[in-house]
Amino acid sequence: MPGLTQEQIRARMQRLDNVFHRMVVALERLEIFTEAVRLDGKANTELSTTAIRTDRDMHDDVSNPPTRDSFYGEVQLQLSALFFQTQFDDKELFNSSVKYFLGDLLEWYGGRSESIPYNGIDAFVLPIIVSLSQQVKDVAEIMEVVEKYVAVIPGISSYSDEEKAEAIANAMEKLILVTEHSREQNCQSDIQEDVKFTVHKRGDQLEGYKRLINAMLHMYNDAMPAIVVFRTINNFLPKITNAVPTITEENIVEFIASRNSQDSESTEDSESNSATSNNNDAPETESDVEPTFEPYDSAEKSTDKEENSEPEVSVNKTSDEEKAANEPGFIDKVVNLFK
Repeated sequence: MPGLTQEQIRARMQRLDNVFHRMVVALERLEIFTEAVRLDGKANTELSTTAIRTDRDMHDDVSNPPTRDSFYGEVQLQLSALFFQTQFDDKELFNSSVKYFLGDLLEWYGGRSESIPYNGIDAFVLPIIVSLSQQVKDVAEIMEVVEKYVAVIPGISSYSDEEKAEAIANAMEKLILVTEHSREQNCQSDIQEDVKFTVHKRGDQLEGYKRLINAMLHMYNDAMPAIVVFRTINNFLPKITNAVPTITEENIVEFIASRNSQDSESTEDSESNSATSNNNDAPETESDVEPTFEPYDSAEKSTDKEENSEPEVSVNKTSDEEKAANEPGFIDKVVNLFK
């Protein structure tokens, strides 16, 4: 990195590792929450954790009880920090950093077994990899990717004055704690010659890649999510994509087109049968094929869609997550799973 000493580069890489680790902390917390929803408040004992309960997990769930919004919002917040930490001038340093953390991410996703349905945890891979590899130009674009493919997270502008004051106070408190903790870690790392990146291995890189491609193919009626995952992995970790030669951009597009066509024909047949049984001669109308994935979505999200708009995450006002989070005592059960 031009103009920086080895000590400065080491400090920069340590900050990147800290940010990535805190992002995984947020991701694992969200994963525990979504699994608790699916399992009626119980923990998924098949899943291992790599980041929560470590010295960099600084959550105080007693003073600041989490909510459904905060679980999703924290991952998005950490992605903003990740984006800034990977803005390297040195191309070689950038490529080597992305390769490591991308491989680490695949090993983390490799620990999500086939028994776990595709959900927001898998969807978050899109904003994670575009932030990590600088495929977006600013934080606003990260939020757009999150809103389109993961969840609509209420912004502070939608809060009341009291909620804004509380959110800002909590954010400042966390910022002070994280800053102080980072300062202490940087002082300790000055004694070390090399930075040791944190490992978040829960499975195999190849299994993580297959999981994510399958998730993108089944969660969306748009080929682009799967293509973004394929291109990113192929660019930085070609040995992984080469191990599964049947996964190509052409095959991805063909799969999505074929599935959408079958779904459309099925919908038309259903409508035709319904019209015949009801003796309704009204002309059939085409309907967009919605993703099979029904993720968390804020109740404030408008259901109105512009004509010919690109596929978006489907709105699910009464999702299982929303219902569970509103049940008395459910969040307390989730918090106990973090201990």
